[in-house]
Amino acid sequence: MTITYSSNESGFLVKVPFDLKDAFKAVFKTAKWNSSTKAWQVGVRAERKIQQFIKDTAEQQAEIEALEASQAEQDAVEYDTKKLQEEIAKAQSEIAAKREALKNTQSLKAALEEAKAVLATTKTELNEVTEELATEKASAATQKEEIKQMLSGIIDLNRVFELKRVLEQNHVPSDRTKKQRFAAAQDELLKMFRALQAAGLESAGIWEMYQANINRPDRDSVRNMSDDRVYLITKTEE
Repeated sequence: MTITYSSNESGFLVKVPFDLKDAFKAVFKTAKWNSSTKAWQVGVRAERKIQQFIKDTAEQQAEIEALEASQAEQDAVEYDTKKLQEEIAKAQSEIAAKREALKNTQSLKAALEEAKAVLATTKTELNEVTEELATEKASAATQKEEIKQMLSGIIDLNRVFELKRVLEQNHVPSDRTKKQRFAAAQDELLKMFRALQAAGLESAGIWEMYQANINRPDRDSVRNMSDDRVYLITKTEE
């Protein structure tokens, strides 16, 4: 904002920026506005005062500009500080998230290691049980075969299992023909049971198949009876 002045016969004409008009009038209270020159008319002895005003105004302007520059610098620093704080907060948030992910991963890893150990132990136990089961099954199969041989002079167990299949296939009370087949198979089983009794023996499985009610397949399902029960040979109670 430049202030200029020139002399005339009445004193001096001073051109002042509009923003400084009030400050100028506060110092030059008797100044008159000259509309033709767009300047303020002051007296002939006002030059030193004009120069002082120009100096003071320049100093004030310099101070204002310095303050504005300082404020701008401060604003820039605050902006940079805010940005830095935001970046730090973002980085801290990412660190926290990654730490949590790391913690979860470590927990998962520990759980997986424990699961592997459990599986290894379980697999060993399973192998042992499987081997034991196979041994027991083989032993049971041998025992069943021995029982068949021991009973071969009394009844034919293979025939018993054939009759069991007949009962399974014909346990249909609504079909007359199947009822007859069912009854015939039970009659044959009864004869075998009595043959065992004559030798002082009984078979739980043969007796249960004989006792199955043709009219109650829901309760006495032969299909649900285990073949193993046929081998449960006991002495006849006296």
